[in-house]
Amino acid sequence: MDKFQVGDKVYDILLQQWGTVTSLKSSETTTYPVNVIFHEKIQSYTEDGYYFLYGVIPQLYFQEFKIVVPSLEPKWRAEPECKYYFVESTGVVISGYEYGNINAEERFQVGNYFKSEKEAKESKFYEVFHESTSLWDSWVWVD
Repeated sequence: MDKFQVGDKVYDILLQQWGTVTSLKSSETTTYPVNVIFHEKIQSYTEDGYYFLYGVIPQLYFQEFKIVVPSLEPKWRAEPECKYYFVESTGVVISGYEYGNINAEERFQVGNYFKSEKEAKESKFYEVFHESTSLWDSWVWVD
């Protein structure tokens, strides 16, 4: 991936928004040296465009593209303070509680928001994230 520069216009595939690189720090002093502003909110990324250090794919790009999640029926949304499930980028299904925060909203908007653990495990998110992280299982660690 090309290196980011201050002033670059970049696209976050999960936020599905364009932002501008506002500052760069030394990667020797921080894990997330790239700061990007999206509608007055600043997000930090690794120098390779990852929002999560151990993410499967980068989240930040120089061109726009969208993850399309087809839906044939209205999306289910948990009532406030009720449980929902999502697939973490490590491939693990975990539960969250609906508090109307940005994390829940982002998961809901991209379709990584489920009524049950079973539904989450049957999703494309689980298939992609779980398959990608299972590659670690075949690695041999040497001391």
